[in-house]
Amino acid sequence: MFPIGFPDFTDDQKSRLNELGVIPEQVHELRHTLAIVRRYVRRRAANNDIAEPLRDVARLASELARKLQTAMVPEAAMMIEEGYWRARPKDEGPTVAMHMCPRLDALTAAARAAIDTVPNGTQARTSVGDPRPIRAIDEALLDGWVKRYGPMARSWIDPDGGEDAVIAAMVKAAEENPPGKPFPARHRPSVSDGSAYREIVGICYAAAGYERYPKRALQAHVKAYNKERHELRASIDDALSKQE
Repeated sequence: MFPIGFPDFTDDQKSRLNELGVIPEQVHELRHTLAIVRRYVRRRAANNDIAEPLRDVARLASELARKLQTAMVPEAAMMIEEGYWRARPKDEGPTVAMHMCPRLDALTAAARAAIDTVPNGTQARTSVGDPRPIRAIDEALLDGWVKRYGPMARSWIDPDGGEDAVIAAMVKAAEENPPGKPFPARHRPSVSDGSAYREIVGICYAAAGYERYPKRALQAHVKAYNKERHELRASIDDALSKQE
């Protein structure tokens, strides 16, 4: 059950995803990515609006830490101790102050450091071109497919351990993950006009509230995806050639 206000697909969008071969398990996983997409494409708040709550958090956390460490009326302090440890018996520290104050100090420092990163009087750049939401869409499509059809003959192998490690990883993956139904080629990253993948990405961005197509983000993601595949294949080919 998704929270009220959580971005979601319309009935028409779900129908179109179905026409594009997106199975219900993939749709469910894609719904989880919409919040990620929205975070990157939403109109960024003004710098002053960003800095103000950060200042509030820094001030309030600092004041609370100071209050907990200063002498209070004994009866009030005892009521806080009894109530807190009754509600949080597994927390660390002999007193509320000793448990909370290091965390409040860290929160204060984090908020103050964040304030220093907010530009003063300049408009911050948006994150619409960031490819990470599209990577999340990729993972959702794959996860949904695996939930329906089981594991596929696909494993990301780290070649840093040398060719022996690569071969061992390939054998282990084949033994533990026998191939299931092949992952649809049209659900793999593509920038081609009219491709199913391109339309799936567009539907996800539209459901998250972005009215235009995320061209820069898609291009950046596909470039990185193709680079990773090329490097992985090259490392495997190299390892296999040395084994011959």
